[in-house]
Amino acid sequence: MRDTRDEAPFTPPSRPAKDGSPKFGRLLVVLVLALLLSANIRQGWLRWGFAGVFSASAVFFDAYTRITADYLTYSGFISM
Repeated sequence: MRDTRDEAPFTPPSRPAKDGSPKFGRLLVVLVLALLLSANIRQGWLRWGFAGVFSASAVFFDAYTRITADYLTYSGFISM
């Protein structure tokens, strides 16, 4: 069996993928459109409900990052 403790760890390629920018651009457009549509909800109770849920999630996320001094990972979210 070969001893691999002294070998360098795997390093990813130095060049980023070429298709990442259009995907983020489309995501930005979708999120801005969703923000504009949610801002134009006519029913006040529904608009305030969305605002309350989004505010609570932002407070939760900020509290988690301040308490643990680390970002919330997917596995950390699932294990909560």
